Amino acid sequence: MTNDRTGDGHLPGLHEAAVYRIRVAGRLGPKWVNRVEGMQIVFRGAGVHRTVTELTGTVADQAALQGLLDLLYARGCVLLGMDLLSTGG
Repeated sequence: MTNDRTGDGHLPGLHEAAVYRIRVAGRLGPKWVNRVEGMQIVFRGAGVHRTVTELTGTVADQAALQGLLDLLYARGCVLLGMDLLSTGG
């Protein structure tokens, strides 16, 4: 599900920051701004009556990434995709 878009083939280590784009179905409410601090939230249309929320930003390490994905799952968000945009934050 994660695609390496960095172009150099470098993948982040367990304790290395990286920039990700995470896409979930639906529109996240305004309270999410505080829950995903430092990430940009963008809403995109994906067909008739369908919205996709994109979260883009630096994640401190793999543990923080797992925590973010767990939070999205716990809130019932349907994960559509995740891209690794760059390493090193």
